[in-house]
Amino acid sequence: WHKGDFFGDFTIRLPVVVGSELHVAVPEESQQGALQLKVTESAIQLTVQEPEDLEPRAAEFLFPATDKEKIGSLNYELHCEGYLFWLSWNGKSVVQMRLHQPLKRLGTRVLVKGLKIPDLAKSKVTRNMVIDEFFNESPYAWLAAGGDWQIINRFQCTPSWSHMIGEAPNGLGAFWRKQIFKGDLTLEFYAGTRHGYYDDAGNLNCTIMASETSPSSGYTFNTTEWDHNRSQNWSRFYRNGDLLSSSEAYLVPRRRKGMTRRILNPLLAAGRPIHGAWYYLKIRKIGKLIEYYFDDEKLYSTTDEEPLQEGLLGIWTFVHSMTLAQIKITCEQVRPRGFPVRMLPLDAPERTVPTVEPPLEVSFGGFPADSLHPAYWQLEDSVGQSTRTSFTRNASAVLVQNQLGGGNMLLKSLLPGTSLKQTAGWFVRVKRTPKAQFNLSFQFGPLGEGHKITPKESYFHHISGSNFSEDKWQMIGSTDVFGTTDIQSDHRDWQDVFAWIPSRLRTGDNQADGRGAALYAFGIEQLDFLASGISGNGPGQAYALQSLQPIFYEVPELKIPLETTMYARYPWNKLFWGKTGDPEELRQRLIRDAREGLNQVSLLFRKGQQSLCQDLFWVKLPAEVPFTLEWDTEVPDALRLTSTSTWVDPRFAGATVKIGALELSPESDLAESRLFRLPPGNAEIQAAYAVGSLTVTVNPGSGEKTISIPLDAKRRNSPPVLSSLKGFSNFFKNYEGTESLK
Repeated sequence: WHKGDFFGDFTIRLPVVVGSELHVAVPEESQQGALQLKVTESAIQLTVQEPEDLEPRAAEFLFPATDKEKIGSLNYELHCEGYLFWLSWNGKSVVQMRLHQPLKRLGTRVLVKGLKIPDLAKSKVTRNMVIDEFFNESPYAWLAAGGDWQIINRFQCTPSWSHMIGEAPNGLGAFWRKQIFKGDLTLEFYAGTRHGYYDDAGNLNCTIMASETSPSSGYTFNTTEWDHNRSQNWSRFYRNGDLLSSSEAYLVPRRRKGMTRRILNPLLAAGRPIHGAWYYLKIRKIGKLIEYYFDDEKLYSTTDEEPLQEGLLGIWTFVHSMTLAQIKITCEQVRPRGFPVRMLPLDAPERTVPTVEPPLEVSFGGFPADSLHPAYWQLEDSVGQSTRTSFTRNASAVLVQNQLGGGNMLLKSLLPGTSLKQTAGWFVRVKRTPKAQFNLSFQFGPLGEGHKITPKESYFHHISGSNFSEDKWQMIGSTDVFGTTDIQSDHRDWQDVFAWIPSRLRTGDNQADGRGAALYAFGIEQLDFLASGISGNGPGQAYALQSLQPIFYEVPELKIPLETTMYARYPWNKLFWGKTGDPEELRQRLIRDAREGLNQVSLLFRKGQQSLCQDLFWVKLPAEVPFTLEWDTEVPDALRLTSTSTWVDPRFAGATVKIGALELSPESDLAESRLFRLPPGNAEIQAAYAVGSLTVTVNPGSGEKTISIPLDAKRRNSPPVLSSLKGFSNFFKNYEGTESLK
């Protein structure tokens, strides 16, 4: 089989070998071509069968008598251009035939039979509509989006061997062709791993028919996809970011499998599983058929009833360094990709960076009131090259928009920390486009000079980014924020996000007076495959923020500059009131008028020509923690204690449940509740079952109460616990026996 497909005109040169056959326009799942050439001892026979023909059309070329003695050293050529094909011998056309339609409609594959490897060495195939990229000149036809792409040495030991290398040790490295392909397409390329990255071999990925420079569009094929465990177990295939299929096939050498190469290829030299190895990857999109090959083995095949017919092509990797030797693109149609250009007049003035007015120095508990002012943020996105645009919505607001696709869209905070004891969480109003992916992240640690913290614990509130929570960053809550197609700097489509700090975190060092909490960033805060753009963060995707403030326990200290006047307005007020230049006077009034629970007030500040309006949030704790204690609806023989307030009560961190003198062990989740499992065999519990109710001493954090809970009529007996296995251990405990088993 020829590895490529034939979409246009071509020329095939083959040696004359008696008994050999050439099949052209071979349909899928067939080994017979619509056009066939057979070599006999005396002639070359041609037959062509099209749907319009009732019988195959045939022609024959008899070898000249002068050539019969040297027939084994001669070649013949088959040419095809549009509706015509002909056979040439010694440079002269000897057979000509006309087609009803181009051969592509009948099949795109080519097959030879009866030729050995020495015979194939004399063959030559020339095809039209083929882009053959060896990177032997400047890669002007490619756009790098993330990573460092350059012609550089592949090996540390032999600097003279150089190839195109895309190095992206911290995220996405993508290489996009500056052309748009239409119709059928075949992509072939040889890829490898650069010296120094062998332990994480894989991530030889590509995307075709993409509507934008992002793997979240088009057909994407990931060879040994990156995951948090570096397992090298999975290869996955996507359509517009939606997973179509996963495969556990062993492709590139795996670190945990001895770094061996598992392929039967007689042309491949042994002893090069990864160092210096090349892997052949091929993608075929033929009509509705989509196929993926790795080292000539078909790994994936499907049909798409609504195939993507046009788009970009890119090759990319993630947390890896990929080596490329050759890229071959066979296509039906191709055109240059358009890039917007804005013409400037010859006398255009030099562009200047606009000056940013410093923020009004107003603070709540040491936290700036104008918290989204550019002075307090730093944008980091070397992949997507996101831009930051500030605008005003009472106070500073910000829009972050992706330009190239992929990346973290990470807007890092330079804001000071606040006392953890005084901070209940954060409030922010957000809006986003449908595929913008980001979270709100923050950290705990000792509070030092300048209200800066030394990070010790890292957490995030999930909005639309990664929800991976098994490493450094732990998820503590989630808010669903719907996407809107067009983000404008107006009052519409803003959604409230309350990122509460769970009470379960207020233990140990986090109870100390010097412990602080500080915002870390908006965006994708950790190394995650989402940063590749596989399911979002494409060009043009964006999110906007406004009204970012901590939520305090009790009214914080208010600070304003000299000659500043301030006003207040509750949500139910139409007009501002309380004009004053004394922040403590207003603070005492807010304390006096506060209600139990979450309080909100809008504060207006004016100094000369500057003005600022920002919301202040605080929680006034009630005398007692409101709670419920019930039988859990999911876990048998277990009680669930729940704090019923709409805010987080820090006292709930010390919640306990006792049965007599027995204190039950709590289990926490993302909600403000604790699960308490009843230990089997306890005498008091057995006695409670006998009388039909259970007496429990509950302390939700504000004092003990005794409660009698009737037994659930539908209570289920819990299943027997047979064994327990936790972590990477060579032993596990079998509770039905007395010995440990290995």
